[in-house]
Amino acid sequence: MTVSPKLIPSSQAFVFTFPTNVDYTGVPIQYVRDNVSPILSADIPRPKVVIEKMEIPCYTDGHLIPVDVYRPASVRADEILPVLVYFSLVKHIVLFFFVNYSLSPEVKFPVATEECCSVVRYVSSPEQAKSSRIDPTRVAVGGDSAGGNLAIISTFLAKQRNLENKIKYHILYYPTTDASLSSESYKQFADGYFLTKSLIEYFFKNYLSSDEDRKNKLALPVNAMVNDLFGLPAGLLITAEADVLRDEGEDFARKLLEANVPVTSFRVQGAIHGFMSAAPLHSTETLQIIDLTTSALRKIFS
Repeated sequence: MTVSPKLIPSSQAFVFTFPTNVDYTGVPIQYVRDNVSPILSADIPRPKVVIEKMEIPCYTDGHLIPVDVYRPASVRADEILPVLVYFSLVKHIVLFFFVNYSLSPEVKFPVATEECCSVVRYVSSPEQAKSSRIDPTRVAVGGDSAGGNLAIISTFLAKQRNLENKIKYHILYYPTTDASLSSESYKQFADGYFLTKSLIEYFFKNYLSSDEDRKNKLALPVNAMVNDLFGLPAGLLITAEADVLRDEGEDFARKLLEANVPVTSFRVQGAIHGFMSAAPLHSTETLQIIDLTTSALRKIFS
């Protein structure tokens, strides 16, 4: 018999407020957005930053990608900084590009992947670096959940397009890597907490157009062979104990190690999906992972 994990206090409090056993079949995506977003919002301490909004053209067709640029308020306006391109932490040491990639079902795979790769191309371009006050030689990518998927795919596309040396590091918080939904963590947490099997099925239905997409490594990293991973940047991969995505994230970390990619992987005991990004789940563990991430970036960018 599977024993339910003991949750950390913020996760335990959250599961009492979030609806479970919801059948999302036929539910309009806007309804899900309107009802989930308020639950995930909360007033928590945040770093002081200067925010700039910009638009970056997509490499494939030229459409504009909205990007929020967060510059630490503690640095000079003209200071050249390394950059973290984040899909979905600002802490004193990086220029933070938050990519507002196109959402499904309004667009489907591979639009978001191309948008994210376009932003990586932009920030790593010496031509753009001067005006944006970016150090194009110090670029990292990161993301959580679906954004973690896009961070991985960005490294794949960078390798395909001879940009592999542009990305120095990747940060993955409980990434989506597999659409089989068959791991032990899926069996254990199918009906909760927060992220359920039903909700993941709903997201994949809206994101992927066909069964062929499920076999595409540029949609789901589980399809990548070890040879595909050779030469990818070093990374940090974090999973949550009580999360359906736990096992596939840890399996991907093992596959990176097989390909001789330096990766540090941690499982946060008692945490649920979203503990790094959902404000109500903000906890001591969240701050510890932020510190770990900051330390890793300092080392890579020094």
